[in-house]
Amino acid sequence: MVRVNVPFKDLIILGTFYGIAIYHRKTTPIHARAMIATGIVFIEPSLLRIIRNYFEIGTPYIATAITVYVLLLFLTIVTWKYKKGRWIFPLMLFMYLSVQLIMLLRLRIGVLEHLAK
Repeated sequence: MVRVNVPFKDLIILGTFYGIAIYHRKTTPIHARAMIATGIVFIEPSLLRIIRNYFEIGTPYIATAITVYVLLLFLTIVTWKYKKGRWIFPLMLFMYLSVQLIMLLRLRIGVLEHLAK
């Protein structure tokens, strides 16, 4: 089985939230939250490398995933009181959890495997 979920996850999440940010560029709360979500996509691989290289943790991927989930939960709680754009961070959390479930259950996605080959 080809491990294609991780790179495509970043591309799909990045494209989704960048697209949301551009589409809502005149609605500041939605645009700002979508750009923050776009930045989180870039933070995750760097955080994984830092944890893997500088800390003695058995599974750096799990530590990175937990860190991202805590960050997204925090941002969801903090921004929930505002009406516009409060759906951005829960959507991102859902997307990350979906990918994690696909990876844990080792589901095969034919289209992604074909693209990876």
